[in-house]
Amino acid sequence: MIFAVEPSLRPSFQRVGRCVTEAGWQFKLIDLEREIGTTTDIIEFHEDPI
Repeated sequence: MIFAVEPSLRPSFQRVGRCVTEAGWQFKLIDLEREIGTTTDIIEFHEDPI
């Protein structure tokens, strides 16, 4: 599953490119700002822990 994450929610996650585990989910932030000119990040949800 892929979800957009508003910039205001960024502090709850680590830097772009890092993977963190929170509440049993693995989160990978992908910063699209350089690619499509938006400040909204995309998060991929993976059921398997790191």
